[in-house]
Amino acid sequence: MDKIITILLVASALLTIYLSYFDSTKVFVG
Repeated sequence: MDKIITILLVASALLTIYLSYFDSTKVFVG
């Protein structure tokens, strides 16, 4: 159960970093 929670936390963290990077890139380009 802990492993599933850890995977979810890591996935959400990576998703947040990816979205923030995409937004910053879009703002930088546009």
